[in-house]
Amino acid sequence: PPEQVTSVEAQYPSSGTTSMNYSLFSIFPHMHLLGKEIGTYAVKPGQDTVPLIHIPHWDFDWQDFYKFRYLQKIPVGSKLKAYGTFDNTSSNIHNPFSPPQAIFFGLNTTDEMFVTYLQYLPYVTGDENYDLTDLTVLSIEEYIQSDNAEITVYPNPFSQDGIQMSFTNELHLQDQVYIYDNLGNRVSVIKHMAEKEIYWNGQNDNGQSVKPGVYYVSANIQGVLSHQKIIKIK
Repeated sequence: PPEQVTSVEAQYPSSGTTSMNYSLFSIFPHMHLLGKEIGTYAVKPGQDTVPLIHIPHWDFDWQDFYKFRYLQKIPVGSKLKAYGTFDNTSSNIHNPFSPPQAIFFGLNTTDEMFVTYLQYLPYVTGDENYDLTDLTVLSIEEYIQSDNAEITVYPNPFSQDGIQMSFTNELHLQDQVYIYDNLGNRVSVIKHMAEKEIYWNGQNDNGQSVKPGVYYVSANIQGVLSHQKIIKIK
């Protein structure tokens, strides 16, 4: 409703508890422009909680996969809970409408969503002891080129000369393109002039060349998320 801050929550499973042990790899919280806060945690059978993510001041630009440093074990008999708030008041500077209007679920950026995606695996004894920062450095032979057909990159792997990105659909000025590292940290905001091809020089927002490793191009084009994996080799 307009001029109102609304709290929401959800859980998985909707009734009962998890039927097996899981290892969580990453988490993707998703809201639109009215989002104010979002968080997720697990409740284990003994009522102990496992904090997974909490973003107290939501920013629409922050939607992406956040990878855990260690796999998070969610034991059988647990519940996964998500919570959040939406600020549909005139004091919300991100509100797309002035005056505020009634907003409903939808795919457009001016609609709203409350979703948390999880990447998980069946739990294997010892999963929670693996430091994923040591396991996410891939050899070129292990690398799989195509992640998303909406974004084409060349050359890949790339070096200090940078990398060219081509998009199936032409970008609009309000569309967003980011570079993230393999732990989900934002490295660079790519500025563009509403074209289908843009160039990244391999530098972060501070003008420093990024280290060799795995990175991700993440694009929000007219509310549609696309991504592509890239590798810097030197």
